[in-house]
Amino acid sequence: MENAKYLHNIHLFASLDEDDLARIANLASERYYPKESIIFFEGEPGEAFFFLKSGRVKISKITPEGGEQILKLIEPGAVFAEAVIFSDEAYPATARVLEDACVGMIKKKDFEALIMEQPELAIRLLKLLNKRLREAQMKIKELGLFDAHSRTASLLLRLAQTYGKEDGDKISFQLKLNRQDLANMIGTTRETITRILSKFRRQGIIELEGDRITILKPSELESWINIG
Repeated sequence: MENAKYLHNIHLFASLDEDDLARIANLASERYYPKESIIFFEGEPGEAFFFLKSGRVKISKITPEGGEQILKLIEPGAVFAEAVIFSDEAYPATARVLEDACVGMIKKKDFEALIMEQPELAIRLLKLLNKRLREAQMKIKELGLFDAHSRTASLLLRLAQTYGKEDGDKISFQLKLNRQDLANMIGTTRETITRILSKFRRQGIIELEGDRITILKPSELESWINIG
C-alpha cells in the first residue's frame, strides 16, 4: 500500500484509482543503488522503465569524440527510460546514480499488458514522450545556434527554475555537480564553463560558493540567451 500511495505522486499514474495503483505497485520491483552505480548502459536491451523514489540520477550519452553529454538530471518522482515501452530498441543512453538512490522498476512486458486495459496510461505516456522530444529539440537548437556563453546562461536559468529558491530578486540553488558535469550538460569543456562562470561572477550576475550558485541578475542571463 505504501508503494501505491507513492505512485499516486507520479504524474504518469496520478489519475488512477487505488485499485489500479495497487496493481502497478505489484508490478514494480524496488532496488537501492549506491552513488556512481550504473542502472543501465546505453545499448543494453530496453527491458524495463524506471521511476526514482529518492536520490538523483543522470542520463547521458557518449559523444563521437568519446566525451560525455548529459541529457537530463532525474529527480525523485520522475519517470525515466520510458521511451523503450513502445519499441524493441536498446536503451538510448546510460543512467548513472549521482546520489544514493532508491529506484522502482517495471518490466516493459508487464506494463504493455496493463496499457491494454488502461488506455489512459498510453495517452499520458505519449504526452510524456512528446515533452521529452521538445526538450531534446531545444537542446539541439542550443548546441547548434548558441555560443558557450548563451548555453551557460540558459543552463543556469533552467537549473534555477527546477531547483532554485527565490530570495527577493535572487535565486539560489545547490547541486552536487562539478564543473565537468555542468560542461557536459551543454557540450563544452570544463575550462570553458569555468571561465564563463568566473566572468559572470566578476560582472555581478552570479555568486559562486562551493557547489551553491546564486543568480543575482536573472535578466542579465536572459540577455545573453537573446544575444546567442
